[in-house]
Amino acid sequence: MPQKGEFRAPLTALPDLNALADSALAQKITERETFARIYFDDADTTDAQSRRRRRAEAIVERAIRAMGGRQALLALKEFRARVWLEAWEHVEQRLYERIIHNVGSYLYPIATWHYRGFDFYTNKSIAIKPSFDLDKPNPIYLTRNPAIRRDHFYRLFEHRWLFFDARRRQLRQQGEVARWHFIARFLGHGTVLDYIGAESFDRRMVEVIRVDDRRYGHYFEAFFSQKTGLLVATREGLVSAEQQRYNHRYQMQPPVWTTTYTKYRPIQNLLFPHRLTRSGPSCPHCLGQSRRSNRTVEVTIQLQMAFNGKEPILEVPDLEY
Repeated sequence: MPQKGEFRAPLTALPDLNALADSALAQKITERETFARIYFDDADTTDAQSRRRRRAEAIVERAIRAMGGRQALLALKEFRARVWLEAWEHVEQRLYERIIHNVGSYLYPIATWHYRGFDFYTNKSIAIKPSFDLDKPNPIYLTRNPAIRRDHFYRLFEHRWLFFDARRRQLRQQGEVARWHFIARFLGHGTVLDYIGAESFDRRMVEVIRVDDRRYGHYFEAFFSQKTGLLVATREGLVSAEQQRYNHRYQMQPPVWTTTYTKYRPIQNLLFPHRLTRSGPSCPHCLGQSRRSNRTVEVTIQLQMAFNGKEPILEVPDLEY
């Protein structure tokens, strides 16, 4: 049995993709579902598994109420965010060496995210331009180079599925877009919930549920605060068949990503986390030739958000947690 704090792989496995493609079943399902486990409705609603599922759904519903209610969340059709890195370093690149200066904590703008509906997503890097207007002094981050944190951000947020083959990677990336909405992420079609139990996470008592997204392949555990009902953290990994493939190819432990959600603040009548901290493998797509590839790295970002056509504010967020 897995110990508390360990990622618990599901007992179900992905179907053999070659056999699935050759069968008549492949003609009846979408291309995306070809690369995920097949979802069947629960026929028996009285067994232990169904009771655990209903308890997990109740935990999600409590979180929905804590965030502002189902009606308010369903009214959320578009999401925009300005992404800021929490950094401490300034990297000075010289001819033959890289010098790292500890300049203290600061925030650095790195990207904008835009989601609309369930099939639209854009991600743009922010180009920092100096101001020559004396009435608009340049911000302090203009003189900073957070190369270490910038690299961690791309590895943990933008490029974490690179180790998959092209079509499986595309499926995961489609899931990132289609499940951006909180309700779709936990209660969307093809997601199967399971109640794990209560435990301590980061010195807080939480209720743990398993989210098995059989449409897009995502598999993660979600930790909800017993006190507030809000989502505290997620721990995402690979299903058992993917773990076997990963072990065979890279001769390393499969990747696991842990994301914590803090700094909940109201925005347009909804309560959302404005600070995310994610840890995971430095390079899950490296071929195991360097020990650094199995190293764990961490990055923290803060979000300025706006919904349904509004634009995020441009002021630098505060560093208060």
